[in-house]
Amino acid sequence: MKTKKEIIFSPSYIPIITFIIFSFLSLLFCCFFAYAENEAKTDLDNKNVSNILQKQNNFALKFTSELVKAEVNERSERNIFISPFSLTMALNLVLNAVDGSTKNELFRVMNENQDSLEKINSANKLLLENLSSSTSSDNSNTDNNNNNGSVFTLEIANGLWVDMNFPVYPEYKNLVEKFYYAKSSMLDFSDPKAVEQINDWVSLKTHNKITKILSSEDLQRLVMLLANATYFKGQWESPFSKDSTDSNGLFYSWGENSRGNKVLMMKQRNDWSYWEDEKVQVVEMPYKKSSVSAYVILPRQKGYKAFVQEGKRIWTDKFWHQLSNQSESRTGILKMPKFKFEYKKILNDDLKNVGIKSIFSNNANFSKLTPKSVQVSFVLQKTFVNVDEYGTEAAAVTAVGIRYTSAPPTSPFVMNVNRPFYFIIRENNSGSFLFAGLIIKP
Repeated sequence: MKTKKEIIFSPSYIPIITFIIFSFLSLLFCCFFAYAENEAKTDLDNKNVSNILQKQNNFALKFTSELVKAEVNERSERNIFISPFSLTMALNLVLNAVDGSTKNELFRVMNENQDSLEKINSANKLLLENLSSSTSSDNSNTDNNNNNGSVFTLEIANGLWVDMNFPVYPEYKNLVEKFYYAKSSMLDFSDPKAVEQINDWVSLKTHNKITKILSSEDLQRLVMLLANATYFKGQWESPFSKDSTDSNGLFYSWGENSRGNKVLMMKQRNDWSYWEDEKVQVVEMPYKKSSVSAYVILPRQKGYKAFVQEGKRIWTDKFWHQLSNQSESRTGILKMPKFKFEYKKILNDDLKNVGIKSIFSNNANFSKLTPKSVQVSFVLQKTFVNVDEYGTEAAAVTAVGIRYTSAPPTSPFVMNVNRPFYFIIRENNSGSFLFAGLIIKP
């Protein structure tokens, strides 16, 4: 007979980093593999679909590992929360726009060069179809925390916005709408009000949890924007009791001398799907009426170096298969903090660290998108998460900004010389500076 196992989440060095990422990363895994069990209409067999999505999972693991390692190496006390799923969807929109060595690089990193673009698109289309109706209701639930009786909601949207002066091949627009349900809109990016339409879309698709992704100045530097929005809300299958929440709970961050910060510490005794070894404790927390779970992963050892070392194992497919095969039902006590925050990061450097470099370079090949020479300016992700006694609400937006490689003048510039300026007379053939001055009071 199994004995009670007490699982305490607080006395560790910033373990919340691992948990908050896995809340959404577990969503990625469950969603990708949920399709493989669904005998939906398809011209690809389930094994092929599963294999394609597994490669995308492998990319998600590798990317997340590199991002977390970079953040943890800085010993920052900033929480991390990303959506590998949202990033992967946005990058698939990019994958369909590139060709040549740029395309080959993305294929190598995201798909291991094993599948055709047509098969990848078909697999993602079927995945999105499978997830499009991922909303469950419980009419008997009258809790105020629940909206319209919904206990589980997963909504995914893709979109693209094009500057009215920028040419995009209609074949590209038709393809991403067919496979990724990404509708395109033409805007005047030089109009300061144009960004409002994009931010309104972001707000709508994330249920007002993320209300702004770009500024007007950001948009005016671009010719096109690709975006994915992912929204999730789920109630715990076994909610925590508010009466058991300790308002004087302590959470220990980095540092040997940390005395702990006060947090609202939830507590629940239950039968959990649980796994442990000498290095970590892992508990699975399923969401009601869904195939989605959050995984709380707590490294046993204290200290920054031990945490980094263990992270190398956690972000592998092998670890997740081991977890899936060896977890067992155990009675235990789980204590974990409530938390709510936003996270925002430009992911350019993190993508370069896993081998995606060409899309950012002057030599980027976007010949499947446009006859013009363009490159990716930024890949930006903004997220929101709220974890409490009832469940989890999370949202993510990934925005990919496209700009001219050598930006042509799209409108007359304005240069108002109404303050001190330099005045230089130069002979251009020889490069000789004949005169040079600073005009302060003309």
